[in-house]
Amino acid sequence: MKNIILCFWLFCSALFGSESSFVTPDLLQLLKVMDVPHDGTPQSIAAAVTTRWARPAGKERWEVEDTLTATQREAVFNFCHQQHFFDEITPTQKKYNYALILGGTVGRMEKRIEHFVRLVESGFEFGEVVLLAGARPLDSRVESFPEGCKTEGDAFIGLWKAQNVSKKFNCRLFEARMMLTSEGLPRRPTTSDTYLYWLSTGPAPGSCLIFSNQPYCHYQNAVAQLFIPKEFIMETIGIRADPSVQNAVVLLDTIAAWISYEVKQSISN
Repeated sequence: MKNIILCFWLFCSALFGSESSFVTPDLLQLLKVMDVPHDGTPQSIAAAVTTRWARPAGKERWEVEDTLTATQREAVFNFCHQQHFFDEITPTQKKYNYALILGGTVGRMEKRIEHFVRLVESGFEFGEVVLLAGARPLDSRVESFPEGCKTEGDAFIGLWKAQNVSKKFNCRLFEARMMLTSEGLPRRPTTSDTYLYWLSTGPAPGSCLIFSNQPYCHYQNAVAQLFIPKEFIMETIGIRADPSVQNAVVLLDTIAAWISYEVKQSISN
């Protein structure tokens, strides 16, 4: 069976070229276990996993319940291990024009800022720090935040100013406004919304180190590659994730987002 999957993957690679780089034997095996129908093309796979795995609009990751069977969960984690969704990703250079620190829940933003601080203390150099957040209302059910903070951006700038290194850098916060879905319901800004908001201010092209954390680096790097112009040099890094605390359904949502943006990028090239 593994030989059949490998042959099918090689066939797809030859037929569709580099755009099918994510169509690996590991992915084909995951699709089989999850009973996802597709014709082998990247577009078919992206459409299928987006329909089946993407979480509903307006639903946050922490609101998603893990309803998979043991066999399905094992397949998801096997795929994520093989594709390095849990492993730390480190920088390739020592000097960057921009540090782009992505927003999220308060705890996640704190870890990303701490990661930045560790790099600075170990000798990495940055020209400017950019905090990319959304005007998402804070949720006391899942995050703790200083009194007076109402939005993700409020908490982000507070966390940044609490660091001693904050006095050494020119830092700007870009807090994208809340959006509306096609049904007219409010939705929080996405990673792409924050990238586009920053780009709308006309930053000079340069090298960007994007601070995320696993298991989201693949997805957020694909978003950056799609929306940030090629004049910028980009790489996305992130601290490792503990597999034992991951929600398999959320992992599927992240895999679907990654595949979707990989296909969009291949079409735009």
